[in-house]
Amino acid sequence: WDAEGDRWAAVQECATAIGAECYADADGPFIIAELPDMLTAPLSWQVDAGERGTLVSASRGYTRDGMYNWVVARGENTEEDTPPV
Repeated sequence: WDAEGDRWAAVQECATAIGAECYADADGPFIIAELPDMLTAPLSWQVDAGERGTLVSASRGYTRDGMYNWVVARGENTEEDTPPV
């Protein structure tokens, strides 16, 4: 680790080495959390159809076969020449 180098890159490298991720939560403190195994992790939310479900009605029909969710997040620094951490 280069003390004069990119500190955030060093933090990310250390987190990756132990199978974790590092991020700042909404209140500001940094969190180091173990990465979940997406093959064995429990569902955190499921859309259920029907009267008591989340999906009340739909104008088209689909099966769940071949359906996947994707999330893409991008960020950028709004200040010039300012490191993110």
